[in-house]
Order: sequence, then C-alpha cells, then structure tokens
Amino acid sequence: MTARSRATLNTNADTDLADNTAGAIGALDVRTSVKDLADSATLLDDVVLRLLDADVAHGNDAVLKQWFATAGAVTVPLTGTYRIEGELRLMHGVTSHTTSLAFAGTATVSWIEYQMMHWTAGGANTANTLITVQTTKSNSTAAATVQTGAGTTGEENIWIRGLVRFSAVGTFIPQFNYSTNPAVTTLTKRGTFFSMQYLGDASFTTRGTWA
Repeated sequence: MTARSRATLNTNADTDLADNTAGAIGALDVRTSVKDLADSATLLDDVVLRLLDADVAHGNDAVLKQWFATAGAVTVPLTGTYRIEGELRLMHGVTSHTTSLAFAGTATVSWIEYQMMHWTAGGANTANTLITVQTTKSNSTAAATVQTGAGTTGEENIWIRGLVRFSAVGTFIPQFNYSTNPAVTTLTKRGTFFSMQYLGDASFTTRGTWA
C-alpha cells in the first residue's frame, strides 16, 4: 500500500467516523426531542379522571366525606394551573338539609375558582327526566362551603367546573357533607366523576396563538 493509499484510507475512515458520530448524535437529539415532546403532550393533554360505575353507600351523618369512598385522593404531580370538572350524584332520605362542597389533601392551593350548578327534585338521577329548576353558585375557596338551600327531596346532582392553582404538590381530595343526617340509605350514585387536567405552570395565563 502506498503512502497516498494509506492517507486516502485514513481520510475515508475519519470521514466515516465523523459521519457515524454525527448521525448517532443527530438520532439521539431526535429521540430526545420526541421524548420531550411526548412528555409535554402527556402533561398538557392527559386527563386524570375517577368515576363510579356502580352506586356506593356513604355514611348517614353530617361529617365531610370523599366523593369516592375508596381511591378518592388524586396526586398533584406538578405545581401549576389545572382545570377541574366533576359531577356528584347523590341519593338519600328526605330530612331537610343543605349540602356543602370542599377540597382537602396535602397539596397547597394558591387559589381556586369554580362554578357550581345544583339540581334537586324527584327524578334528579333518573334518565330522560327533565328537571327545570337549578341553582348556581360561584366559589373561590377550597374550604367547606354550603352550595344549596335546604331541601327535602331524596335526590340531588351537583356539577362543578373551574380552575385551581397549586404552589406545592401533594394530594387533592374532593369532598362533600350534609348539614344534618338526611336519614335512610345514602348513596353516591353511578356516573359520579371528577377530573383534572394540567394546563400550565404557576404563572400560566395563555396557551395558543393569542396576540
């Protein structure tokens, strides 16, 4: 092999090594970018949701209880801003009472704003039954707050939707309670659900092409 041949071979080897290295780094960059993008999409688009597919009994009393008697606490993985939505479907006795909502847990709530709609009447949890009277209330606290007037019907639904911002991670637990024991068997009905969706960090105000 001549000196010129060896030089050509070495040059080609160096070029191949550089190309292969660059290709590997490029592939790594692409894979990393795709992973980062996937992680971001998961945070932004995944909805954490809990629902009941069967009625569950809850206590005949006036103490605070979880919407879900088991697995009723959701873990807040990141500080920031979340959208919340849920429907609480209840059946109970007809003793006059009000109903309150609250949020507990170890996560620190910076602020919360949610709208509540409540309907109560015979057939409130019956399919294809038109209920023409609803009440609404705007809420800005996680503490237990009365949502309804005193009622003596055996069924009620509470729907909520809003935003909550967390300054420290932990658990977040939707709760409710009656002002007095409504008596008879008390049930959290099938179809009750609660969901959370991460929107952005603790200073989040905009998503999309606002200008």
